[in-house]
Amino acid sequence: MDVQTIKTIGFCFGIRNAVELAECALQAHPVVYCIGDLAHNPRVMRGLTEKGLRTVRSADEIPDGAALLVRAHGLPESAYRAAEKKKLTVIDGSCKYVLRIREIVREHYEKGFQIVIVGEREHPEVVGVAGWCGDAALIIDSPADAEKLKFIAKPLCVTVQTTFDNLTWQEICKILRESGIKTLEIFDTICYTTLVRQNETAKLAAQVDKMLVLGSRNSANTGKLYAVAKKHCPRTYFIESVADVRGIGFSNNDKIGITAGASAPAESLAEVLKHMANFNNEVTSQEFLKGVEDSFVSYRPGKKLKGTVISADETGLHVNIGGKKDGFIPVSDGI
Repeated sequence: MDVQTIKTIGFCFGIRNAVELAECALQAHPVVYCIGDLAHNPRVMRGLTEKGLRTVRSADEIPDGAALLVRAHGLPESAYRAAEKKKLTVIDGSCKYVLRIREIVREHYEKGFQIVIVGEREHPEVVGVAGWCGDAALIIDSPADAEKLKFIAKPLCVTVQTTFDNLTWQEICKILRESGIKTLEIFDTICYTTLVRQNETAKLAAQVDKMLVLGSRNSANTGKLYAVAKKHCPRTYFIESVADVRGIGFSNNDKIGITAGASAPAESLAEVLKHMANFNNEVTSQEFLKGVEDSFVSYRPGKKLKGTVISADETGLHVNIGGKKDGFIPVSDGI
């Protein structure tokens, strides 16, 4: 079985930065608060919660004078004002790309533009950005929505959620540019890492028999990767942990591709890869037993046999006991 992963796998810059800030903050404060989950990944959140991170819905739930960590998605302006009133120590982990969108939105709103955000209405990044233009932004997520914007008289400023699907975004941009809108400023604010990850996922999915998408179902960017992979590989599976991999049927001739969302930690990927490696050994052992049966020699469990070691390395032994196929005995079997 051939297992391949995309190159840009692991935490994105924003999530990695926020997690590192959380680790440092928890060394300086016994408890650190975060409005919403720091990362859309249960494993990451469980580890940080054990160290003292507390997730709340708003600044109102945070004790005066406590520490507030702003997650990578950012927060609306009103949340910063509430934090100031409560004299909170603010540790800002907003992604630099999100901060750029926030500045674009605020600047153009003050100039009289109608702000348009292309993205998911309930996504925390979109909610946060919209909070920097008086919550007056129009939020759209489809080409059909874009068609309606031509009836707006005000000049338009259009930004896009950093993890939005790039193909849909390009369709929307085409419609807007051909709409005849007199004053239109479009800012392509999809995160570069997100774009590369989607492109790599599409390319790999087109080359494999089965595609595994690792990440949380609550993660928007992981959901996008799943949709991208599914277009090119019908047998695409959403994997939240190695337990989900165990329920998938594999054969030793399969070509397997693996991609992962921006919030998927390296440990989760390592566990999946380890499982796949162990499966390779298991399949080889099954082939070995089939080869024994094909040799028409009567063997039974526990019977001692003489064999020839073909090769050996740190993973185990390749042996032959007279059947049609060589077998593999992994180190984990106690050799």
